[in-house]
Amino acid sequence: KKLGKNIEESIENNNPSYLNTVFNLESFLTNSIPESNNALEQAFYEGFTTEFNKSFDLGVSIINELGSDGEYAFLHAYVANNKYFLIFRMLSQQTVNYHEYKLELDGDEFIITDIYNYYSGSFMSEIVARDYRGGCLYITGTTSEQKKM
Repeated sequence: KKLGKNIEESIENNNPSYLNTVFNLESFLTNSIPESNNALEQAFYEGFTTEFNKSFDLGVSIINELGSDGEYAFLHAYVANNKYFLIFRMLSQQTVNYHEYKLELDGDEFIITDIYNYYSGSFMSEIVARDYRGGCLYITGTTSEQKKM
């Protein structure tokens, strides 16, 4: 619950850095994108992850979507099948949305490894994986996943 309240307070105070610190980008990308032995796919992977790391800022994205009068409220923490989750409600003039943060223990601290967006009906990792596969297919003509079929 402490993590949820800390995230809520950091967003409320227009401070994206706390959320960005507890969102484990490396773990997120590793879980989102399949490994490949193909040299062309590996080169695409390196470029994709480098640019993603440079441009992705979860805290700023949420703050920008809220605007000046929005609210990001921590609602609930729960455990299901030995997995930990936090639920937030986003209220802004443009939308009402809920985010479910998937957590993992890193030592004795929780980190965020994925986010389910109720508005889009998908995990962020699924969206990134789809974008990656599309780019990889465009660049290489195939993806590792297609070769397995």
